[in-house]
Formats: sequence, C-alpha cells, structure tokens
Amino acid sequence: MALVFHGTPFVRDRPRLAVWLQGRDEAADCYVDCRVTHKALNDCCGAKGIADDKLLGAFEAHRERIEMAAKRKYAAGHVEHLSDREVVWLEVADL
Repeated sequence: MALVFHGTPFVRDRPRLAVWLQGRDEAADCYVDCRVTHKALNDCCGAKGIADDKLLGAFEAHRERIEMAAKRKYAAGHVEHLSDREVVWLEVADL
C-alpha cells in the first residue's frame, strides 16, 4: 500500500471546501485523493482564510506533513470508497 502523490493541488468546494491532491497506489491499481479540509489548513497550517490562494499556500508550505498524514490514514484503512477511487479526508485531528 505505497501511496505516491503527484500533480498540483487544487481547491474544490463540494462536497465541502478542501484542497485536493491526487495520489496513486500502484500495488492496488487505484487512485487515491487526499482532501484536506479548510478548517485543518486554517487551524493547523496557518491558511488565514478560505480564499484559494490562502488554502493552496498553506497546503504547499506543509505539503510533506500533509502527505505523511494521508499515507498514515490510508495505510490504516481510514478511507472513503467512491466508485472510481479512494478518498482520504484530513481533518484538524489528523494534522
């Protein structure tokens, strides 16, 4: 269950405001999204607002920490199963 992240993060407001980053588990042959809530980015990463640039700036500044937290949750099986991918939500408690 080696999770590898690639690509550029982006902001979505549905189903809730979060920064998304796509990852891949090659062994399981599936895509995995890491979705970090705006609350986690504000409370734990100093985003100071909900504007896209604030959220993305905080994400990039703490990217390594966020990716490690997502990998831990994924390895522990804490995922949401959608039709074509797995989703790891990161909340305040995860960071």
